[in-house]
Amino acid sequence: LVTAASPARAGETLILLAKGLGPTNTSVNPGDPFPIDPLAIATSPVEVFVNGKSSPVINQIGEPGTTDTYRVDFRVPDDTGAGTATVQISAAWVKGAAVLIAVR
Repeated sequence: LVTAASPARAGETLILLAKGLGPTNTSVNPGDPFPIDPLAIATSPVEVFVNGKSSPVINQIGEPGTTDTYRVDFRVPDDTGAGTATVQISAAWVKGAAVLIAVR
């Protein structure tokens, strides 16, 4: 968990949980939970921006056992400075609300 007492580090891989990223490569009926095997990979283009800079997305899967929660693993860019960073996710070119995280 990233907090002021436990900030993220530049280059670190973080896990972001998001809602409403759309369809997956494994067909899941609305209201049914995402499966664990095979994993349901979001098919919409997903991007994460840290301080407005695109960050590498490693995974974009439906969180197994949930009905509309997606796990997005991303890497904090190496050149992210210490302090407060803005993180924003985009799915199918539609940006969500920005959140702030602490970085050391």
